[in-house]
Amino acid sequence: MAFNQYQQQDTINMKSTLYDTVSLSSNGDDLHFGTSRSKRLKRKLSKKSSITLCALFFLSFSTYLSYKVLMTKHILELHQANKIHTTAYNEEQIYNTLFRNFKFVDDLKSESGMLGSSIVSSSNANVNDKNTNNNNDIKDDSSSAQKGLIYLDNPKAYSLLIESVGSFHQYFAYNSRGFDVQINQAFCGLATAATVLNSLRSVITVPEDPMYSPYHYATQNDLINTCVSAGSIPSSESVLSPPYGITLSQVNILLNCWLPKKEGWTVKANYVTNQSNKKFIKRELIKVLNGGTSRVLINYNRQMLGQIGGGHFSPLVAYNAKEDLFLIDDVAKYKYPPVFVPFDRIYDAMQTIDSCGTWNFPNGQSKVDASNITSTATSSTDSETLELIWKDIKNMLGCEEKFRGFITINKK
Repeated sequence: MAFNQYQQQDTINMKSTLYDTVSLSSNGDDLHFGTSRSKRLKRKLSKKSSITLCALFFLSFSTYLSYKVLMTKHILELHQANKIHTTAYNEEQIYNTLFRNFKFVDDLKSESGMLGSSIVSSSNANVNDKNTNNNNDIKDDSSSAQKGLIYLDNPKAYSLLIESVGSFHQYFAYNSRGFDVQINQAFCGLATAATVLNSLRSVITVPEDPMYSPYHYATQNDLINTCVSAGSIPSSESVLSPPYGITLSQVNILLNCWLPKKEGWTVKANYVTNQSNKKFIKRELIKVLNGGTSRVLINYNRQMLGQIGGGHFSPLVAYNAKEDLFLIDDVAKYKYPPVFVPFDRIYDAMQTIDSCGTWNFPNGQSKVDASNITSTATSSTDSETLELIWKDIKNMLGCEEKFRGFITINKK
């Protein structure tokens, strides 16, 4: 009985196939299939469409994977060839290969150990501030008690930045509203102050530089108004005279002039001494970085970070809680890119002595100018003579040693 049913069904299928064949050969433009034939055709077309879509998806996915592999290989080759390194880097190159694809950063996390040319170990070697060649050994010591510095030309650093949820907005506030790169090697304090003020342009009125008029934009050349010159810095030219640069106290006075108490601002200089509470300072830095209009800038000794140079100013712009790293947005971009640094090393770098941390400004400079001693110093090449001259200059200035530290800015 079952055999007869199957035989009968086969006969029906053969007749249907024969009918379809005849119909197709006789009048392909005006075919009218039965209901069952129409359904079978739709199923066949649907199956073909699915196969086509799967093939297209597979092709697209294969192309995507190939792109990722080639990009990863390209980045590794750049690092191995030292085309991306610590003291000189191509921002456009980094942006094109990394920053335009955040997911790509995550994919390279596992490769960060291979990209070690941007992870710098600690070094306490004595260096000359005028030396522009960084000969420090470069390695990844992130597993040691003192973690290495992770510069922002390293893919891992972008991952750390993205994970810095609480302070993520501050990094972009600084870099989207007017990061002011210092225009010479003595203006790091002025550059940092200008950068901080520009980052607050949405809530304050910053100076109007004639170069950018009628737009308000703070630069290192127009920060010294009547308030600043009366209490801190007579002129920008004075920053290029002994003792060269400006102190934490002077930057504090400058910022208080532009962010006055009467408008609800609190600008406070904090000196990191041997009696300072390390845990309290860390909490304070994190708190400020999590604030919308709060800011913090640090005065530190580069040598404690294994960098070339001496005393320096730059803003802190992010904190990664998972790795306990702070991001220094270095205003000397001709020298170093932004860098993630462990808190312990930042603390040690701030807890250093500025040999002229406070002095009789501006009257001290008048004494130095009158003595004509600087011309003698520039014409001398003997190190002992220069040391004696510098000692005389400090005496004329009334220099006193003082610890470095940081400045916090808060709005009530």
